[in-house]
Amino acid sequence: MLEGPAHRDRLARLRRGFRTSRTSPRVKSVRRRIRQLGLVSFGFCVGASTMMALDRFQPDGDMPASAPYYSNCREAIQDGAAPIYYGSPSYRPPLDADNDGVACEPYRN
Repeated sequence: MLEGPAHRDRLARLRRGFRTSRTSPRVKSVRRRIRQLGLVSFGFCVGASTMMALDRFQPDGDMPASAPYYSNCREAIQDGAAPIYYGSPSYRPPLDADNDGVACEPYRN
């Protein structure tokens, strides 16, 4: 392909074709706006899917509206609520000493 009397001209044209073309400022601004629009639309999709997920996983209506708050295990034991299991509205991690999902256990480890 690159043989013959005009091979230098053909090679020069081929090399010019592989050079990075200089883009005008207008093309650069259009590309920048397209990229920004893509990021905005991606953020919108992430936010919308998060809101849909939060709406889907709302707590059931059978849970009490206000669960008793126990500042320490002594109050929970006196109220007769001990042990408090993970998932219960009164469960709090500070009341669970050994992090096993059961707060205010009646025994010590």
